[in-house]
Amino acid sequence: MISTLGKGVLILVGRCSMSDLSPRQQLILGLVIREYISSEIETEDGARRVQPVGSKVLVERYNLDLSPATIRNELARLEERGLLTHPHTSAGRIPTDAGYRYFVESLMGDEDLSPDEQRTIQHQFHQVRLDLDQWMRLASSVLARASGGAAIVTAPRAPQARFKHLQLISTQGRLVLFVLVLMDGSVKQEMLTLADPLSQADLDAVSATLNGLLSGRTAEEIRARRLDLSTLEADVLARVVDIMSRAD
Repeated sequence: MISTLGKGVLILVGRCSMSDLSPRQQLILGLVIREYISSEIETEDGARRVQPVGSKVLVERYNLDLSPATIRNELARLEERGLLTHPHTSAGRIPTDAGYRYFVESLMGDEDLSPDEQRTIQHQFHQVRLDLDQWMRLASSVLARASGGAAIVTAPRAPQARFKHLQLISTQGRLVLFVLVLMDGSVKQEMLTLADPLSQADLDAVSATLNGLLSGRTAEEIRARRLDLSTLEADVLARVVDIMSRAD
């Protein structure tokens, strides 16, 4: 992992696991990060500043049964592991990127939403139709509101692409828009050039035939089937298999 610290210095640190730190080190790291975050203040010029955390603050504020010297030693060990750093020689410590990551992954723990919040979220999802895009937009909105920060939601990715729906749309002359929808909600679009122009009704018939034969199947399953198809249907099928294979 690359951790970006103060003054533009890049330090390479390894990712720690729970077993890498003693219970005392985990406690001190968690207290440093919580204290550092809660120390944020807004100055007269509108800037937001936080204060490095020293051993004296930890002893006095959290009633630790440890001496300042013991805490300083543990802070030094945490700094050696790349989880803390200090901006000045005499200043307290501040978390690094790796320290924040360890805190989030190993120390924060899970917190349940209140029953009212859970009911509100369930109601919101019941109000939208079963559309992946709408669910993703709603999920990002709910997460952002609950966390008080920005939220990014990505669509779930299936282990193997599965066919859901095909649509062939006539555009101009021999050009056809090929639209393939997979079970994970992803949409693949390409332009096809036919040997001869076809009506939209003919294209709809090809789409209907393949939709009936391929629904829910993977590229490997489609490839293994022996189907009695027209030349155009076979060409479109080959394009479907190629796109799905690239999506896996």
